[in-house]
Amino acid sequence: MSDGWWLSSGSSCGEAVSARRWVSPQDQVSHYAAPARAESLAGLPPAYIATMQFDPMRDEGILYALRLLDAGVSVELHSSPGTFHGSQVIADAAVTQRENTEMMVVLRRALDLG
Repeated sequence: MSDGWWLSSGSSCGEAVSARRWVSPQDQVSHYAAPARAESLAGLPPAYIATMQFDPMRDEGILYALRLLDAGVSVELHSSPGTFHGSQVIADAAVTQRENTEMMVVLRRALDLG
């Protein structure tokens, strides 16, 4: 791993994923950069959220979708069984092809492209 403001060459991949220990909830981070920190999510545009079964951020994505729904925001939540964070790089996998097709359908619908 390379050195950076939050990651040293001695860090593990797990430490990179848990970067939260460097940014606490008290830090002043704009809700535009971290929308899950906003007190109210009302008025946000419709959202498409895709989660992977074995992704360390899966539960956070699902909870964010639920918060959006509670705020009256239209949400389309897709959860792909058997997948992991970054699994979409395996372009030939049937599940990746299905996920890509689903994303394109949602994007076309959002842009009213038919």
